[in-house]
Amino acid sequence: VLVLLSCTLIVAANAVNTPPAEETDAAIDIAILKEYFQDQARQGTALLALQIMDLVREVKDIADSVRKLEEKMDAISVEQKSIVSSMAAVSTGVTSVEQKVDIIRSEVRLISQHKLTWQNSTWRDVYH
Repeated sequence: VLVLLSCTLIVAANAVNTPPAEETDAAIDIAILKEYFQDQARQGTALLALQIMDLVREVKDIADSVRKLEEKMDAISVEQKSIVSSMAAVSTGVTSVEQKVDIIRSEVRLISQHKLTWQNSTWRDVYH
């Protein structure tokens, strides 16, 4: 557009100082330039349309990728909830096992104490 405006100004400036025969040539030059720039504008519009189409395709591809990732994240979330509930069940089981181990330790201590008491009472007369 700037080039067209510059050419128009140059042609107009030359037209003031030139005889009328050259005005016809200037008008032809202006018409040719005008047509040239209109063709360039059409080609630019077509190029722009192609670029927009490519961008639309790219956005659709990205949207599909995002949708697939969201589905995977949802599946992972469900799996994570399942794992957390399993861990809660394991934690309850561990607590139960710890309680049983504590009871067994207590029984072992009691048995050891009885054994020592028995040994002390049985062997007391032998060493004295």
